[in-house]
Amino acid sequence: MEVPELIEQTVQKTEPLTQGLHVLAIQDTTELNYQAHAKRTRGLGTVGNGTDQGIYLHPMLTLNADTGACLGLSGLKLWARHREEGRAYWKLPIEEKESYRWLEVAEQAKKTLKQAAMVTIIADRESDIYEE
Repeated sequence: MEVPELIEQTVQKTEPLTQGLHVLAIQDTTELNYQAHAKRTRGLGTVGNGTDQGIYLHPMLTLNADTGACLGLSGLKLWARHREEGRAYWKLPIEEKESYRWLEVAEQAKKTLKQAAMVTIIADRESDIYEE
């Protein structure tokens, strides 16, 4: 099974659990550093210090706002960073930037959480993007 299919199946399981609830949708990015396993894996990019190998994960964790119970993931983005030297990233449209993950995962969650009575999105200041 490919990564997009795994993500789709994961968020689909969350959808019916949110019906009629006030949910908290919490998003942030984490890096998974696989430097110790870099010779045994493929498809990794650079993380953290710019030389270690790994991937990034940006989930939207969904909780029942009343009980705090974890309902699952309502969105998820997984990627490997492959930077190009000399590329003017600040001039790119938002859809071509890594920061697009905040919008992409929020859009996934919007579809997943359509049966919820209320959705409160929680994110850190990095998500403060004009397009959002």
